[in-house]
Amino acid sequence: MPFIQIEDVIVNFRLRRSHRAKRLQMSVRQQQFEIVAPPRIRNGEILQFVFAHQRWLKKQSKQSAKHKPVPKIWPEEFLPGETIPFRDMHLQLHIEYGCKGIPLQQDDMLIVPVPWEKTATSEIAKNIKQQILKWYQQQALTAIQKSIEDFCPKLGRWPSSYALKQQKTRWGSCGITDKIYINWLLILAPIGVLEYVVAHELCHLFHRNHGKRFWAKVEQLFPGYEQYERWLRQHGQRLLPLK
Repeated sequence: MPFIQIEDVIVNFRLRRSHRAKRLQMSVRQQQFEIVAPPRIRNGEILQFVFAHQRWLKKQSKQSAKHKPVPKIWPEEFLPGETIPFRDMHLQLHIEYGCKGIPLQQDDMLIVPVPWEKTATSEIAKNIKQQILKWYQQQALTAIQKSIEDFCPKLGRWPSSYALKQQKTRWGSCGITDKIYINWLLILAPIGVLEYVVAHELCHLFHRNHGKRFWAKVEQLFPGYEQYERWLRQHGQRLLPLK
């Protein structure tokens, strides 16, 4: 739950976005503060609104801070309601502050724990980003491994190994030692795009160029690959993991 630290007092607040709301509103019931915001209002404006009402919040709150020092205000980019791209979905982020573990996907939600005692006051946003990026990369490795297991028995040939890369201009490559590299940002693309790139690089085990025999091999292994090649040309440069 987002919070603001006012001197020695920590005030938690609940953020609710509502299509009925025409402006930012704040209320308190049984020491539970709620901010109601229009859907399209920017996070920065919401946090400015909260900060502008800090004296009122402190006056209403009777609880003293019982925890270790925390940031003066919750990271702007991780307020409730934020989503991240993943395959054919957008996952809603749920940050569990003061919890241990690893990110866990539950349906259309990604739960990210942030351990209180191990996270410096100014490092919450960095910790969350690192966890999400690591989770993305693990999901990419899992998808690549599955694709290799699906494709290679049909080819009768396997790569020597595989690894992740993040490059601005290449989605994959096949080295002279038959090791393939896949850009992990493909995990953000629709299902089928990453699988196509894996199939593409596996076909380079047979043909090191992009001649007719190579493309015939790709078509044989991954029929209809053209739609995924076209998607990458049109949308590939927009694949960004976080703001």
